[in-house]
Amino acid sequence: MNYSIQFDWKYVFVAVGMWLVICTSSQAEITYQSSYTLPYHGGVGQIMGDMVTNDNGAAAVYSRPDGTFLRLMFYRFANDGSVQIERQLGSDLLLYYEPAVCWDGENYAIASSTFTQSSFMVLSPSGDEVIPDGQLPGIPPGAGWRTAAFKVLCTDAGYAVFGLALEPLVPGIEQYITHVHYWLINKAGAILTHTDLGFTLAPIAYPGLEGAEKEYYDVAHTGTAFFISYQAECGSPPTFRACYRMVDTNGNTIRAEEPATVISTKGPHVTTNGNVIGLALLRQEPFPLGNALYVRFFALDGESLGVESRYDNNLYPIGYAPQIMSYGSHIIAAYIYADPLTLDYPIMLAEYDENGQQLIPATAVGDPLDIYTGTINIGIDLQLVGDGRRIFAKGQTGNITISPVVYLLRVDSDDDGEPDASDNCPVVANPDQADGDDDGIGDACDNCLVIENPNQRDTDADGYGNICDPDFDNSGFINAADLAYLKMKFFTSDPDADLDGSGFVNAADLAILKQMFFGPPGPSGLVP
Repeated sequence: MNYSIQFDWKYVFVAVGMWLVICTSSQAEITYQSSYTLPYHGGVGQIMGDMVTNDNGAAAVYSRPDGTFLRLMFYRFANDGSVQIERQLGSDLLLYYEPAVCWDGENYAIASSTFTQSSFMVLSPSGDEVIPDGQLPGIPPGAGWRTAAFKVLCTDAGYAVFGLALEPLVPGIEQYITHVHYWLINKAGAILTHTDLGFTLAPIAYPGLEGAEKEYYDVAHTGTAFFISYQAECGSPPTFRACYRMVDTNGNTIRAEEPATVISTKGPHVTTNGNVIGLALLRQEPFPLGNALYVRFFALDGESLGVESRYDNNLYPIGYAPQIMSYGSHIIAAYIYADPLTLDYPIMLAEYDENGQQLIPATAVGDPLDIYTGTINIGIDLQLVGDGRRIFAKGQTGNITISPVVYLLRVDSDDDGEPDASDNCPVVANPDQADGDDDGIGDACDNCLVIENPNQRDTDADGYGNICDPDFDNSGFINAADLAYLKMKFFTSDPDADLDGSGFVNAADLAILKQMFFGPPGPSGLVP
């Protein structure tokens, strides 16, 4: 079933390859095209996985509770959201926690915590192991350490893996110092670099934070370096907030720690469009104001492009699960918004151009699938990934029940840069959206280019719409025989003779035929 929510955008932004198509004064539509509920219900919020787009769809990983174990699950989705592959990965004897996935154009790399150690593997598009599941070095075995919140990025230098190594503060008590480790692995599976990056995040204590560790930090790859934002104390005087630093592909610091925000914020998420770095995060306002959402942009070298600014709607700042993603050359910031008036939980989206300038204010996209409704906003997870043509979203809620869901937000079936919902020819690529007769049917799909015919009726199925094809005797041109036939059909509803599609044959149809006397049928965008 398809659901859609329309809203007016001053601009419609979509990308085709490296080209950006900007259509002004148009109407865009975000469409929930399909959804898939992953096979797990119940427990605490500890299955938050990861998702990535590929050449013809998306893939997702998550950990599925099975008794006392957490199984590592891999899914591949087609462009229409249908499931192509569903596989359990890894060992039956391990607990896989907070996995991450990336796509290098040929294969998928997957990194995951196994609670006390780590896991890394590479899969083919069919889900077969190219590099078998193995443990990454560096975590002291048997010392009471834990691991969490793995992230993997596919880069030209290799697979870049980041993960939290949690060092016990006091033996036997689940309170930890949080280290960030980094591994660089080549496509043959050899570890080129491993290092503790030399800084710690906010301390973690259990129970109570299972599943929330991934909100402690995020990483974006600029092409030559990594921009890491995280929760810690930084600045002068040190204040608990989002901080950031940059490291090179060998893990060496090339930009020292700086505050990422002026105000106290947490839950950083980062992305880059190759031109700027975008950072989205949350600030807990004093009761009863709730959570306000902020975004900030940086140059690729880490230089600030301005202070953070709010991207929630400011009226009821009750937001959760901040997200930010690149979409073509643009950037979209999003969050789940609890509307106290309607009791709905829509997704709020704000779009920014390639330089980080806001193009539209935060705009609500309703939740007709009821993914988040009634969850009391505990354990909400949102992730958006896009390929410049469509947006895949992963939603999850966690209170008593968890239902991870994958669904499509925007679709461009013919890959011409215009979403299906606003494409005047969704089955044939027509990035220019040309419509010479202004009938709402793009020239590339129009079976009568010179006369408006929005119904596209073509009774004899020859590719020429009836309004362009009054050659009733099929002689190859319009003549007196066709005129006689039409007059015979006057005041009937014969679809062959009803050239203008009005439902009735009358003088208007006669006028159309007379205009075409001694001419051939056509022209048509479908028939040469």
